[in-house]
Amino acid sequence: MPPGAPPADPPTSLLMSLAAQDLTATRDFYVRDLGLTLAVEETSRLLVRVGGTSLEFRQHDGALQVEGDLEFTFQCEEPAALLRRLRALGVEVDVPPGGGAAGVAFTARDPDGRRVAFAARPRTGGG
Repeated sequence: MPPGAPPADPPTSLLMSLAAQDLTATRDFYVRDLGLTLAVEETSRLLVRVGGTSLEFRQHDGALQVEGDLEFTFQCEEPAALLRRLRALGVEVDVPPGGGAAGVAFTARDPDGRRVAFAARPRTGGG
């Protein structure tokens, strides 16, 4: 394959694996609150899906270091509707004045303290 040529079989999906202290709270946040699809729930493992991405959470005993950890940005059709839903469920959210970087509508923290951002899905097509 010549340098710079795309691979013949590029990746088509993504599995991210993260540690979690409380899988029940994690499931509740990602599945019940955010509406992601629960794919697998086991004693020490939880797998949720969003689009072509799977998030795997593994049970971790002890303290987690999430500061400086990666940040999720979920793209939504209607972030304002999700914001209202999360507020109604009592999830603490932060709404940046005038919209945040990269069009972030609001942020929240998952049960392990990871920053989770929500933005409007970019419009495609033209006109």
